[in-house]
Amino acid sequence: MAQQTADEHVGDARREAEKVIGEALEEARSLVQNAQSSAQQSEEAARHRHREAIRLLEAERASLQQRIKELSGFGRDYHQLLRTEVMNRMHSMNDIPQPGPVPVFDEHAWLRHYR
Repeated sequence: MAQQTADEHVGDARREAEKVIGEALEEARSLVQNAQSSAQQSEEAARHRHREAIRLLEAERASLQQRIKELSGFGRDYHQLLRTEVMNRMHSMNDIPQPGPVPVFDEHAWLRHYR
C-alpha cells in the first residue's frame, strides 16, 4: 500500500510536471510568435520609413539639380552680357579723341607775367 501510494504520488507529480512543462512550452511558443510578429512589424515600418526617406531625398536631389542647371545658365548668360558690355566700352573708348600733349606749367613765366 505504501508502494502504491508512492507510485500514485510519483504519477501525480509526473502528470503535474508534464502539465507545467506543456503550459510553459505553450507560453514560450506564444512569446516567440509575438516577438517574431513584433519584429516583422518593426522591420516593415523601418523599410517604409527608409523608402520614404529615399523618395524625399531623390525629390530634393532632382530639385537641386534643376536649380544648379538654372544657375549655370544664368552664369553663362551673365558672363556673355558682361563680356559684351566690356567689349562695347572698350570700342567706345577707341572713338574718343586722344588729347594732345599737356603743356608744362612754367612758374617763372607766370610770375614774370603777373609782376
